[in-house]
Amino acid sequence: MNRALQVVRIQTLTAQNGLVWPWIIMAGAFVINVALFSVIGDEIPGGPKTGALMSIFIVAIVSSTVLVYQVLPFLLGFGVTRRTFVASSAVLWTAWALASGVGLYLCALVERATDGWWIDLTFFDLPFLTRDNPILQILEYAATLTAMVFLGFALGTVLLRWGASGFWIITLGATLVLGAIAVVITWQHWWDNIFGFFADQPVSVLLTVWPTAVAALAGGVTYLVLRRVSA
Repeated sequence: MNRALQVVRIQTLTAQNGLVWPWIIMAGAFVINVALFSVIGDEIPGGPKTGALMSIFIVAIVSSTVLVYQVLPFLLGFGVTRRTFVASSAVLWTAWALASGVGLYLCALVERATDGWWIDLTFFDLPFLTRDNPILQILEYAATLTAMVFLGFALGTVLLRWGASGFWIITLGATLVLGAIAVVITWQHWWDNIFGFFADQPVSVLLTVWPTAVAALAGGVTYLVLRRVSA
């Protein structure tokens, strides 16, 4: 554990851009939305609503992918084991996701207090994310960010192990498999049952339990693939 914490400290220096860029990109999207809807907001019934908050989740995938692809070979050269890298990365980025969850919740509070940044804009405080329980709302943000981060880890390891060609071949294979599954579901008329299964679950479960499961699966894939990645 001490070794993992030492590597965490190293990563806070080597990966600091990755930790900051999701917030920078989201801030840029926020400024653009405020400027845009300041001009046309009055023309939108009920006030403008935007999905640009997704930018922080998308960039989280990119940042964590770059982290694995660029930082892992550097750390392996210093004798850091793959197990330690996975453990330290999980600690650092889970802490980042939790801190980001708190930050997004505070932004949502400011948005409520200012009536949507004085232009009735809904950017952070999206209806399906709003909860009376602040802890739950923070966990929803954090769990989804954690899932994105661990998906990025998995993508980064695939790039390291098989290169760009291997990455696109695996992407093609996954697309074909998912497409085949969709064909079978359509053929068997199972879509209503599947949608009903998810519709019957509380939104809080969909935004905490399922992202956590995705993060665990992606983390397992990351470790298994990293074991065969050479320095």
